[in-house]
Amino acid sequence: MIKVEPPGIGDLARFMGTIKDGMGAMFSTLNRNKKCICLDFKNTEDLEIFKQLASSADVLIENYRPGIVKKLGIDYETLSALNPDLIYCSISGYGQTGPYKNKKVYDPLIQGTVGIPNAQNTEKPQLVKTIIYDKVTGMTSAQAISAALFQREKGEGGQYLPISMMESALYYNWPDLMMNHTFDEGGENIGELADLFEVYETSDGAVVLIIIAVDDVFSKFCSTFNLTLQQDEKYNNLVSRIINKEELTEEINKVTRAISTAELVETHG
Repeated sequence: MIKVEPPGIGDLARFMGTIKDGMGAMFSTLNRNKKCICLDFKNTEDLEIFKQLASSADVLIENYRPGIVKKLGIDYETLSALNPDLIYCSISGYGQTGPYKNKKVYDPLIQGTVGIPNAQNTEKPQLVKTIIYDKVTGMTSAQAISAALFQREKGEGGQYLPISMMESALYYNWPDLMMNHTFDEGGENIGELADLFEVYETSDGAVVLIIIAVDDVFSKFCSTFNLTLQQDEKYNNLVSRIINKEELTEEINKVTRAISTAELVETHG
């Protein structure tokens, strides 16, 4: 695998995460076992080197904004003429067509566009505190490329794969996004998927994750700690526990705050 970086400082991931000996941990994690080359596509010699690499490549992945590769002379039509079996994957934020196609894109913008901040069921919309859709789009691209390689093995040749971050995000989070917006009217919004889970405090200041969503598990939890919460109509079924989540969380915290993390994990993990 050959990674092509721009002239100057190269990939910005070289400066992300912990830096050691001038190398960022993010870059080291993402590019293990890859060969790296720096090319300036505006330079005739560098462009020719790139075309030579593409002429024998199985797969090419690029994430320029739509139209840029055409201007640089490295678009699918140009390179597939040199290598008809080339699988060319173009990753963009909002797709190769449409009113948003030329907009700059960052993971948080995609989160906002697809509506995932509203699916956190917090008082105000909140971003997911990780770069999630860059990774999801990578998985979507890998699936598409794998299918294209399989098709090529059947004699279908190369092909062009346009991958959109926004479409990947919608695909990935569709159940979460639509679970409270599918019906036109009526019904009761009892919360989001995240409301089924909670972290609880322990006596040594740490936190533990306890999954007690379904009724039988909740009943066993209550029996273990000599609680009668399962008999309370506010907590005796899944919907009631979600609706009264804040009160239930505090009741469980009363138990876990008296027990060390090690004891909870050892005896109840």
